[in-house]
Amino acid sequence: GFWGRLEREWEEMSKQQSHPWLSEYEQEVDKNYKFTEDNPLQNVENPLEEGVKRLKEGDLPSAVLLFEAEVQARPQSIKGWQYLGTTQADNEQELAAIAALNKCLELDPGNLSALMALAVSYTNESQQSRALNSLRDWLRAHPKSAQHTHTHHTQTHIYMYICTNILNL
Repeated sequence: GFWGRLEREWEEMSKQQSHPWLSEYEQEVDKNYKFTEDNPLQNVENPLEEGVKRLKEGDLPSAVLLFEAEVQARPQSIKGWQYLGTTQADNEQELAAIAALNKCLELDPGNLSALMALAVSYTNESQQSRALNSLRDWLRAHPKSAQHTHTHHTQTHIYMYICTNILNL
């Protein structure tokens, strides 16, 4: 189908390195997340739960601080890194989002939410080949059974955003 054909085309183009977005200069992304110094929310009880609450209320700065507290207290918290990354992206802090999402993917390489969010953040930072690699990884990890779910439709819109901004489709 469409997804398989697109993945084969990407594989072929990446071998040839003939498309401009495959050969353009891309800045190096610092892989280590830079935490806020003197986080006033560092000692909050249940920072992940409280961060999700603040996120739902639209308080992104406090949510970020709470998610930072979560991953500092529990460095293996997949959800903590995922929420930290997606919230930083929502707050238009793409480089921080990329670092957090990459940490999430170190812990859980098949995390579909993190893979898609990472692709979008790379797109927003004009790092097209990295965006495409993340999108390819998402396609490989995406369960075939989810093709008719609401989540699939939302992710398809994100996919189209990436393709529009990278491939001009």
